[in-house]
Amino acid sequence: MLGVVRGIAARVKPAKNQAQLISRRMMGGDGGHHPHHVFEPPFNKTFVAVLVGGGVTLGTGLVVASWKFQNKKQGFTK
Repeated sequence: MLGVVRGIAARVKPAKNQAQLISRRMMGGDGGHHPHHVFEPPFNKTFVAVLVGGGVTLGTGLVVASWKFQNKKQGFTK
């Protein structure tokens, strides 16, 4: 683990000016890097496709269902 951290820390570019150094400290990027496994490839294309398709389908279904419910509740459809 320490070797991974050292390898990543070696790739971090030094700050060019004081503003970059201050913002890097405020954002937590002071060179002590830790892995972000969620946003690093390789991504499983099938899983991502199912996840995105399911999210779009679920979101669209919820909007349409709430629209139909409100219209029925207010008497627009009989």
